[in-house]
Amino acid sequence: MEVSKIMKLLKTGQAAEILGVSPSTIKHWIRMGQLKTIKTPGGRNLIPEYAVNAILLKQDMADEMAESTAELERLEKEVNKLVKA
Repeated sequence: MEVSKIMKLLKTGQAAEILGVSPSTIKHWIRMGQLKTIKTPGGRNLIPEYAVNAILLKQDMADEMAESTAELERLEKEVNKLVKA
C-alpha cells in the first residue's frame, strides 16, 4: 500500500498556504530539520498533513500564551495602580 493512501501528503506550496508562510520558508524548515518530509523517488519533498497540523497547534498555543501574558501584564498594572492609590 502506498504511503499517500495511508496519510495525506502535501506539496511544499500547499503546506505554505495552510501555514501562511512562503514556500521558501517551508523549504528552509525542511533543510533545518524543523519539518519532516517524505522524499519521492524524483527527489521532491512531500509533507505529511499531521506535521503541518502540529505546527498549527504550536502556533495556536503560542498565540494563546501571548494573549494570556498580555492579559496578566495588564492586570498586574491595574493592581499596581490600586496599591499605589
